[in-house]
Amino acid sequence: MNMKIEKEVGPMAKREMLPIRMDIHAKQVIANAAALMGTTINAFLVQQGYQAALKILSDSSHLQLSNRDWKAFMHALENPPKPNAKLKKLLARDK
Repeated sequence: MNMKIEKEVGPMAKREMLPIRMDIHAKQVIANAAALMGTTINAFLVQQGYQAALKILSDSSHLQLSNRDWKAFMHALENPPKPNAKLKKLLARDK
């Protein structure tokens, strides 16, 4: 994943400013974490924010089911219920 981040937010990527405000405690915590990682506050925020955003987007676009739920899901897809009167009426309305 780090290679992708370097490619998309690395030195050759188009740059934009994102001014942010935070309380002093948050800045100190972030500065300490950045120092431990051997990077600047800005680079730390970009890298961590980008990674968090990718995870959130990935988590929201993937369905993860237990084996039991997967089997139930597949069974429902393979054996759909017969259309009832309401569904038939709805489908007829679109014609």
